[in-house]
Amino acid sequence: MNKKVNINEYYFLMSFRFDKSKPEDFGLHQSPVNPEIFIDKKDKTSWIKRELYNFGWGNENGFVRLPELDFRELIYLIEYSNIRDNRYGAAVEIRRNFSDDLLKYLMEILGDSECAISKGMKEVFEILELEHPINRSSIIGKSPQEVNDDYEKWKFISNRVMKIISR
Repeated sequence: MNKKVNINEYYFLMSFRFDKSKPEDFGLHQSPVNPEIFIDKKDKTSWIKRELYNFGWGNENGFVRLPELDFRELIYLIEYSNIRDNRYGAAVEIRRNFSDDLLKYLMEILGDSECAISKGMKEVFEILELEHPINRSSIIGKSPQEVNDDYEKWKFISNRVMKIISR
């Protein structure tokens, strides 16, 4: 990991059933220097506004802490943090920005039929909804064959995940 990720700190702040909407509801205020940045009143961390996880009624209101985490840090956060906002916020960021990295990572860990999967990793699978055989990879600039190849990999992952989470 490039940065030290503390699983007990917040990297995402989000509403639940839209119970929060304004920065003040999250304990944040707008930066006087940059209107796109919000500052935590307590610890002075910087945040940007972002739509986050959809629990079934629309994307929740939220904020992402700066600097943003990379793919491995986001996976780590989902697997080990007990903070709901972190886990679901990280899942959205992975889906939004790291689908190709996720595919490669999952093929590495699920390609071996004898791999041991931790309880935390099973939760990663569930939060990312990997049981659904959906092509999550980017398609721009890819040939139809490359898109189909990606879909087949996602289908393989879906089948493996279904077997793992049903145990």
